[in-house]
Amino acid sequence: ARTAIQRTMTRGAGVLRSADSLATAAEALEALHREAAADAEADGAKAVVPGVDAWEVTNLLLVSRVLVA
Repeated sequence: ARTAIQRTMTRGAGVLRSADSLATAAEALEALHREAAADAEADGAKAVVPGVDAWEVTNLLLVSRVLVA
């Protein structure tokens, strides 16, 4: 997920960006968010404590979505 977020942000919200590229990035990030939410819901029955990597990806996705909003 981290790589997908980073690539999406580089392509859509990098130095060379436009309204269209930001909108495309926002759509891609929303899809990643929905996918992560579905995965979390599917794993909901398990008592899992997220590790540092999971929190970092969660924060990266959150900040990325704010930047392209």
